[in-house]
Amino acid sequence: MRCLACILLVSNVFVSTTRAQYMGFVAAASEDCGGYPPDMSIATSAQVSVVAWNGGVGVFDLAGQEISQTCNFFSGLGPGYDPYVVFDEFTERFFLSAFAKAPLDKVLIAVSSDDTGAIWHRVEVTTTETFFDRPRLAVCSEAVLVMDSDGVLLVVDKASLLAGGDIVAESHQLSQFTYSAAIVDSPLGGATAYMLEHVPGNNRTWIKLGHVAAPIGGALQVDTIDVSVPSYSGCPAYVPHGSDGGALDLTDGGPIEVTRIGDVLWATDTIALQYGGKALVRWYQIKLNGWPEAGTPELVQSGDIDAGTDYHACFGAIVGDDNGGACVVFNRSKAGEPVAVCSSYRLLADSHGTLRPIVVQKLGTDSYGGSGVSRWGDYSSATKQAGTGRYWGVGEYSDSDTWRLWAVGIVPEYLLGDLNCDGIVNGFDIDPFLEALYDPAQYAADYPDCYRANADIDEDGTVSSFDIDDFLELIS
Repeated sequence: MRCLACILLVSNVFVSTTRAQYMGFVAAASEDCGGYPPDMSIATSAQVSVVAWNGGVGVFDLAGQEISQTCNFFSGLGPGYDPYVVFDEFTERFFLSAFAKAPLDKVLIAVSSDDTGAIWHRVEVTTTETFFDRPRLAVCSEAVLVMDSDGVLLVVDKASLLAGGDIVAESHQLSQFTYSAAIVDSPLGGATAYMLEHVPGNNRTWIKLGHVAAPIGGALQVDTIDVSVPSYSGCPAYVPHGSDGGALDLTDGGPIEVTRIGDVLWATDTIALQYGGKALVRWYQIKLNGWPEAGTPELVQSGDIDAGTDYHACFGAIVGDDNGGACVVFNRSKAGEPVAVCSSYRLLADSHGTLRPIVVQKLGTDSYGGSGVSRWGDYSSATKQAGTGRYWGVGEYSDSDTWRLWAVGIVPEYLLGDLNCDGIVNGFDIDPFLEALYDPAQYAADYPDCYRANADIDEDGTVSSFDIDDFLELIS
């Protein structure tokens, strides 16, 4: 089997690679505009990538060229801390949430006018929380849900937000979730979402999964269930980095990050196998099985990212695709070396609980914060660009004792002839090969996370009837 020719783009310079396609660029720098720590988030449409951080928002084309950068993005409403940005495929708009910090009970929400991120409508919403910290964002079919680290849920009527008039919103206290639970939209629609929370302590063997239905003006319904997972303990409070004896603060780097693909949740957590031991990035694939309406959620697989001898792995983010693959972006740290932004991925055919080898996407140039303890993160971010098979991620690194954000586009290694993108070339690829050959538009619709170029078996740059004999040879 032959692999598609791939490219690596670093700072917009192409270099050959044999594993996958990577395209990286600097998305923000602390001296341009930004708070401390950056608390970054990324989302993509078919047109652009939007990167948000404490104090600013950047819009980039898909080649990594900056289109715009807006400092003090919520000007007049507040600085906007702990931003989360999501691309809503139903409205083809970006949604962004942050907390105002002054006053502390305000949530800031912005929605773009289209999928280019050029024009935004910004609003301020009051909550029942006195300190709405670290808001998590889920964009549902009828509502925008924002939940803080103490389980306060803000429900904003989506139609009123899109109309640009008076905002209709409600607040609820979810007593079931009090430790920075992650939130993501539910396939049930309306104003529904899933929450996922790890359990602090030592030798825990479960994580808490929740589902909330919070219709405006209607009854609040919260369901919870524990999902059994391999044992884990709390990560260390600090991990060493750099040559100056400094350390990174992991106090806010532990809570789970989660994304949803269909009936499956993908999540990451920063853990240790023994309490306070070496930091690892734990990842989970959880099949919902229709829960809470029917069925019982189950752990499909999980794994721990060990970054190597003396290295700690932390601040992970994961996103999956419709083919059963996934991509993780995270930080790697150890004494005597700057922090690196790293990635890994897996394909459906890979053994359960495994990822491909770690790739260092960007290594910092020096220490950060000298010999003291430095705030970092507080998280990385990962997303999937619909219809392309490309993942995107963003993480923090340091340069000249200041923070930088490194954004990276990742296309996993696929095989020529693997037209259903399951990591194997066999008879199951015949129908999608013929579709890619004779009906490219339908192929793109049926296999949104695959590359039609996988059908270019003779590698002449076109998909044509001249590829048929070579394809038959591959599957014979």
